[in-house]
Amino acid sequence: MHLKSKLFSSLSLSVLLGLTATASLGQNVVLPLTVVNASGGWNEVNSAVDGNPNTMWNSQGPAPQFIEVDLGSDRMFSRVRLLPAQSDPGYSVHRIIGKTSAGQEVNFTTYGNFTKDNQWIEIFNQLEIPVRYVRVLTTQVNSWVAWREIQVYDGGDLSESCYSNEHGYGWAIYATLPGSSKCPDTQGHFLVKYRDVRNQPSGTLINSCSLYGLQGWTIVSSSKFSGQCDAYQNSERFILRKD
Repeated sequence: MHLKSKLFSSLSLSVLLGLTATASLGQNVVLPLTVVNASGGWNEVNSAVDGNPNTMWNSQGPAPQFIEVDLGSDRMFSRVRLLPAQSDPGYSVHRIIGKTSAGQEVNFTTYGNFTKDNQWIEIFNQLEIPVRYVRVLTTQVNSWVAWREIQVYDGGDLSESCYSNEHGYGWAIYATLPGSSKCPDTQGHFLVKYRDVRNQPSGTLINSCSLYGLQGWTIVSSSKFSGQCDAYQNSERFILRKD
């Protein structure tokens, strides 16, 4: 089926196409990490990614401090989990910054909240941007900057097609870009961008132009998003949370 401009609402499309179940590929995984840079405490950097919360990387100084990990290749990530070694509880601020293999930097988000020692911090990512390197930059904390563990979760594969039925169950359509030279034979010339969200962990937030094939996800909000979901009625984009 060709994707047609303004033809289907996200709800009616799921009814029309039906559901095609496919096997899960187990993408709810912690990516293997290698520390490639840090602002201090270099002899201890591997302790932040060794899977042992009883060891730690200590920057040996107050904020600002950073540590940067290599994902092995350009990947989208769904969340970053941080386990602080924090002598004094209090408000802390951490920036998540990515960098592609080509050297392009991406500012993902800034997290600020009350934190304390040995209590996980979870930072979810909705941007469908693959990066190879992830930097955790701490700009405010009550103690020296130190981490017991850093985890980065795989966000699933990204793909694109000229058709809206290229993938089945568990794939979110996060953008439909009109006028693409890659799709000269389809109405509206829409380039459809997909994200594989099978086996993402509970609480994960995603963007989607359609509800098709996304059982087990709850609508958090919806809004008109001109330029991203124009192939669907009202150009509506959903933010969904995994149950």
